[in-house]
Amino acid sequence: MNEYEWSSFNDYINENTEILCDKYINIILNYFKDKNEFIKFHSLYDKNLYIDTIEEEQENIQNIVQTTIEQYTIEKGITDYKEFTQIQKEELARMLINLNMITINKVAELCNLSLNKVKELGKDLKN
Repeated sequence: MNEYEWSSFNDYINENTEILCDKYINIILNYFKDKNEFIKFHSLYDKNLYIDTIEEEQENIQNIVQTTIEQYTIEKGITDYKEFTQIQKEELARMLINLNMITINKVAELCNLSLNKVKELGKDLKN
C-alpha cells in the first residue's frame, strides 16, 4: 500500500501532504481509534477486485481464487486433494463460477472436473 506511487496512504499516516487538505485527512482519520486502526483497516483482505494494473489484477484474481479454495477446504476439513468427493468438487466449482473471475476451463482444471460438467454446473446456476 505505502509502496504504490499514487497511493494517498502515506499522506494519512504522516499527516503531511501537498495534495490532500488537512481538514479531510482529519475527517478520515477520525473514523478510526488511532493510526494503527487505520493501518489495520487497510490491511484487511476482501474478495473485491481492485484494479490498478494488469499485473495487480491477475495477482488479485489468483489470490481471491486461492483463498476461496483454501476456505472451502478448511470448512470441509479436507487436508488432501484426494479426499474431495465428486459432490465437493462440484460445489467448489459452483463457488468459483460465482466469483466470475476465471474461465470455465480454469474452473474445470482447478476442480478436476470435465469441461462439460463445469459448463453444466454453470448453466444450472443461471436457472
